[in-house]
Amino acid sequence: LIERGHMTLAEKNFSRVFIWHGICRDTARLKVKNLSGAIICLPYSYPFLSAKISGKVDKKNTKAFLLYKALLRAFGPQHWWPAKTPFEVVVGAILTQNTNWGNVEKAIGNLRKEGILTPSSMFYVRSSKLEKLIRSSGYYRQKTRKLKAFVEHLFKHHNGSLKRLFKQGKKTLREELLSIHGIGNETADSIILYAANKPSFVVDAYTRR
Repeated sequence: LIERGHMTLAEKNFSRVFIWHGICRDTARLKVKNLSGAIICLPYSYPFLSAKISGKVDKKNTKAFLLYKALLRAFGPQHWWPAKTPFEVVVGAILTQNTNWGNVEKAIGNLRKEGILTPSSMFYVRSSKLEKLIRSSGYYRQKTRKLKAFVEHLFKHHNGSLKRLFKQGKKTLREELLSIHGIGNETADSIILYAANKPSFVVDAYTRR
C-alpha cells in the first residue's frame, strides 16, 4: 500500500494478472522486470483502502469484491452461466447436480421446445412428461421431484414470482432456498449469484480442487 507517496508492487499472480496497489497516474509507462500479463490498478483512493485505515469496511468494498471488479474491467463479462432467464438458471442449477453441463443442455433444450421454462408451465406439467424431457441429465425422477418442489414452493409462498422471492436479503433468501427439497449449499449459492444477481461465492468441486 502507499505510504508517503511511495508505491509498492504486490507480485500476486492471479492467472497472469498482477495487482498494483498504488497511485496509477501513468500505468502505460510502467516497466516491470520478469513479469508479463495484465496490470490492474487499485488506487490508494479506493474505498477499501481508506476504509481499512478508518476501520469502516463496506461489504461491497472488501478486497475480494474490489479484485472482482478489477478483473471484470480487464476481461469483461465471462457469461459463466448460459441462460436466457433467471428461471432457466434455477432449472439448470438443479439439473446440473451430479452430471456434466452437456447433459443439462440437452434437457434444457427439450424443455424449451415444449415451452416448459417458466414457473407456471413447470408447475402444471405432468411429472411423467417432465421426467422424459430431462432424462439426459440423469437421476431424472429425483430431479423432477426437486423441480416440482421448487415451483410448488414458489407459488405457495410468492405467488409464483421469482422477483418476490429474490427481493429478500441474501441471508434470508439462502435460508429459504435451503429449506426447499433438493436444494443444497452449492445449488443455493448458484441461484443466488446467477439468478438473483446477488454477490455470493459458489464453493463447488472446482473451487475445492
